[in-house]
Amino acid sequence: MNKAQDNLTSLLVKVSNLIDRGQSNEAEPDCQKLFDMAPDNVDVLLQCGRLRYGQGKLETATALLEKGFELAPDHEGTRTMLFASYKDNRNFDQMIKIANLFSESPLSDNELALAYTAYLRICDWNSAHKIEQQVLVLARDGKIEAGLLPAILLTINGIPNSSPELAYQLHRQWSKMYSKGIKAKLPKKINGRIRIAYVSGDYFRHPVGYFMHQIVASHNRDEFEVFCYAQLRGRHDDVTELFERDADHFIDITDMDDATMVARMKKDGIHIAVDLNSHTAHTRTPAFAQRLAPIQISYLGYPNTTGLTEMDYHITDHFAQDLEHGTKYTEELLFAPECFLCYAMEWDQPKKATAPCEESGSVTFGSFNDSRKLNLEVVKTWSTILQRVQNSRLLLKFVGSEEPMICNNIKQAFSDHGIDEGRVQFLQRTPVPGEHILAYHDVDISLDPFPYTGTTTTCESLSQGVPVITLVGPKHSNRVSYSILKNIGFEETIAHSTDEYIEKAVNLANNPGGLSVLRGCLPLLLEHSPLKKTEQFVHNLEALYKQACEKKGIHLNLHAGAAMQSKSHEEPAAAKSISRKLHIGGKEKHPDWEILDANQSDLTDHVGNANNLSIFENNTFDAIYSSHVLEHFSYQNELSHVLSEWHRVLKPGGIMYASVPNLEVLCELFLMKDQLSSQDRFNVMRMMYGGQIDPYDFHKVGYNAEILGSFFNHAGFENIRIVEAFDIFNDTSKMEFGGRCISLNMIAEKTDAR
Repeated sequence: MNKAQDNLTSLLVKVSNLIDRGQSNEAEPDCQKLFDMAPDNVDVLLQCGRLRYGQGKLETATALLEKGFELAPDHEGTRTMLFASYKDNRNFDQMIKIANLFSESPLSDNELALAYTAYLRICDWNSAHKIEQQVLVLARDGKIEAGLLPAILLTINGIPNSSPELAYQLHRQWSKMYSKGIKAKLPKKINGRIRIAYVSGDYFRHPVGYFMHQIVASHNRDEFEVFCYAQLRGRHDDVTELFERDADHFIDITDMDDATMVARMKKDGIHIAVDLNSHTAHTRTPAFAQRLAPIQISYLGYPNTTGLTEMDYHITDHFAQDLEHGTKYTEELLFAPECFLCYAMEWDQPKKATAPCEESGSVTFGSFNDSRKLNLEVVKTWSTILQRVQNSRLLLKFVGSEEPMICNNIKQAFSDHGIDEGRVQFLQRTPVPGEHILAYHDVDISLDPFPYTGTTTTCESLSQGVPVITLVGPKHSNRVSYSILKNIGFEETIAHSTDEYIEKAVNLANNPGGLSVLRGCLPLLLEHSPLKKTEQFVHNLEALYKQACEKKGIHLNLHAGAAMQSKSHEEPAAAKSISRKLHIGGKEKHPDWEILDANQSDLTDHVGNANNLSIFENNTFDAIYSSHVLEHFSYQNELSHVLSEWHRVLKPGGIMYASVPNLEVLCELFLMKDQLSSQDRFNVMRMMYGGQIDPYDFHKVGYNAEILGSFFNHAGFENIRIVEAFDIFNDTSKMEFGGRCISLNMIAEKTDAR
């Protein structure tokens, strides 16, 4: 080997290492030297192409790599990078040509994996299915390189009938390639503020950015110092500017390698590092394997485990997890007391007051979820719905919905089930959120994909009054929409089988008037749900961070009043000594309360009706709580029987907390013609008489204090009194409308043993 060749080889190794570490600026001058020395060398073209690809200069990268591919069609590195350039530059015609080459004549297992992800990208599910099992086995057995595994890990969340065990094995296989087994060096105490670092590649107009901004802005700065470590890669917009403004520190880590990130976080004194990406695009999860902070937490951006033993915790909620049959984690779970999501987005655009089908005479279904969440099972189910609802159509909207190849593949899949292609329509992507949200004005019913359900799209749909039909499964990715619907208190569109999913969609489609009612009530339910209570959500999230510290044995010496619970969140003094308590119709898990509900669910401790508590002995409970339950019982004997049952199972000295719609307040609101719109007054009327969406959603009686008090007294209760709030649960007892609390909240006691 001559000196010139030695220099070329040495420089190639140097440039390759710099690119591997993400140090593109340092690689730039040496890469130019390489190109000047040997512009027709395949390895030089590959490294120059890699550099331009990493810089986002896809056209230049593609030209360099195409030249290399011409010179050496069997050069694996060049083939792989050219495929990636075509894919990211959305040149799907050329991408599929190479994918077919990978599938038919792979030079390695990696190429087969790339072909699989390419077919899924363009919704060619039949081609993907042919090699799916082979690719999954290769990935499980460690034969796919680490950098390609995340695309498969993301895919496994949306494969119908894939087991949680297989998903766990795949994530653990990825972690073996990165995990260093580094133990945390835990401080004995934290003096002053907890320094928390949110690490993400999505600090821009992206769902993670939308969900996280208000969290970052609302942290208690007496107790927390907030750092945002941003993998920007040139994506900087108005949402980025909000994070730059509202974080205490905003650091661009795009050009930092993992070791530099570790050093920077150590310098910044970070106590808790939170990964918001995991196995999604522009992730820095591998850096967490090197232990960025004493405590490491996975949250929000990914519906599965990271697989890293170095990731200490994962934040979720009780609805989003099936602990017996669901997702398996290397992390210990931290449970938010309500929903694990905080949806603080506000829309200035006016909402559509009536369902579009009332005007057009035909029903429009819609799904604005990413195409990676679609699959042949979803297409089959949605086709059945379209067949049963005459003249209905389906609107789809996602990144890539303007690509002819993707649209044609989806239409063909529906056509295979007898659906004319004209009934499946695609909306163009709208980069401005205000324009995007207006698309829901054309949708009557949103169809949630499965097993990978919506998150942002579910919240968007509900905010516009469009119901979301969702199918619940055991894995976290199957249960996010379920958690959202449970937390807003609207369960009528939750299905537990595909047959039930179809029936619920068809029944809603056959009730145009009911769909118009939902246009008014769903935004109201969302607005008063835990998802919209940012201050309370952040308070709960901070409590989880403190809990994580305590679990690690770290003593917190924070601001003097920081760890004290606000009085507004304390239970009433009378309830603190209670040992056994019953929450009738409860929607929120609480360690001190047992839940009775007519329907079995993950939350339910006892299945039964509120008017028959025969499963309980006399004098069983120290307290009973119900919010907006009693109005469902007739005052002709039924209500008296219910209250007598509740009195029977209370212990002497026991307390009943009961909240009902306040008829006097609702009547006053209904008569405020000059201050409330027609739609507002319609919503008030609905509060009086129920949503009437199903047979259980009818109110049979209205109460004021005098009427309700007399029923309590007749059932044997004493010391009956009105309170402004119970402050036990976040539910309809606190609901306000038109600046008025619409609930009548009363406490009554059982003073004898009869």
